Amino acid sequence: MVKKLVSYDTDTGELSTDVEADLAQRFEEKLSKADADATYVRAVNGSAPDASGNVVVAGGGSSGLVDTSVMQTWYAALASRDYAQARIMYIGDSTGEGEGVTSISKRVVNRLQSILRQRFPVDGIGSGGGVGYLPVFYVSPSLPDPATTGSVTPLTSFGMGGRAYSLDTSKSVTFNITGTHARIFYVGGTSSGDLQYTLDGGTPASFPTVVTGATTDGKWYDLPLGASGPHTLVITRTATPASNAYLAGVWVFDNDVDKGIHVVDASHYGWKASDMATTQFQGYLQQQVAAVQPDAVIVSFGLNEQGGGVEPSVMKTNLQTIISRVKAGATVAPSIILLGKWDRSGSYTYPWADYVAAMREIDAADAGVTFVDMSTRIPKAGSTLANSLSLFADASHASERGQAMEADLLSAVFSPS
Repeated sequence: MVKKLVSYDTDTGELSTDVEADLAQRFEEKLSKADADATYVRAVNGSAPDASGNVVVAGGGSSGLVDTSVMQTWYAALASRDYAQARIMYIGDSTGEGEGVTSISKRVVNRLQSILRQRFPVDGIGSGGGVGYLPVFYVSPSLPDPATTGSVTPLTSFGMGGRAYSLDTSKSVTFNITGTHARIFYVGGTSSGDLQYTLDGGTPASFPTVVTGATTDGKWYDLPLGASGPHTLVITRTATPASNAYLAGVWVFDNDVDKGIHVVDASHYGWKASDMATTQFQGYLQQQVAAVQPDAVIVSFGLNEQGGGVEPSVMKTNLQTIISRVKAGATVAPSIILLGKWDRSGSYTYPWADYVAAMREIDAADAGVTFVDMSTRIPKAGSTLANSLSLFADASHASERGQAMEADLLSAVFSPS
């Protein structure tokens, strides 16, 4: 049986079944297994957008979106969500951080988390749970940062997504959160000062951030918040010892500190894969993965590479470095999803198809990776179709509607059926 594939031409308003006819002809010709496999994969994944941004999309569910053998770690974690956390870590650029929306809840990361929680409820909390990981700041200019006092200096060498602050006694960060539990993430140093927190205006308390040996990212302090509800958490540094302390963020839980579905933001506006793969940062990235111990990891870059004219082969090498660090940081090999985004508006040195091809090469060579191509699911930014659907906020960033669409599509990737 040949699946019916249909493309829609927005100029003529006509439907085309050329893909179906082509597949039928190939089967009538008794094509080889290798050719059949290649044809089938092409069919279920669709085709690259044409000049108008139209795409040919396979009909029916999530079949063919992912290599299910790669997804086994995630599927097992999802099945155990009543007893332990099922964690997805999203490593990417501004499209992962959420540029294009103004509310944390409307980002693709949080939307994906919400959809999966609704689709796969957890014993005792249903579709509930905490907001997740909140960095001390967002690089994305459209997202709201936690309140600060003093002149804080952003650090991009530490913290998930390269986001941290160096704090002294004159600087503080305030998180207004809702939940029952928090983990305060920091960077441990050989001579770091103590971090001090004040919960709901109570008595300040502190904890040390000193570690033995080299600087270590991904450290955290467990803090019970009390009853579920709104809480104010203010974090600064104690007067003694005098050394500054590095604060990265707070992971917030609401009756789900030991179970449930969690999607962790580790993205950075403006970054390319090369920024995550620098000699300095890739070591900290590995430590961040070790701290989260994700069951699945999304790795998504390419739009900034295309915008900056970076050769696709260079991006490929950097993506492979990131993937190797992810594997090294995880105790159990996670399901790794290499996510290719949509084609951005404009003309560039290298077409988006070249970057997609580089990602497909990684997928083909690495049995621990599966590639998901969003350019076959979401039309090109700036195209007539994309504009008519209000999917983009600008030439490359998805709008609120676009991020909702991406989250819906990604939810199929993380659903066993």
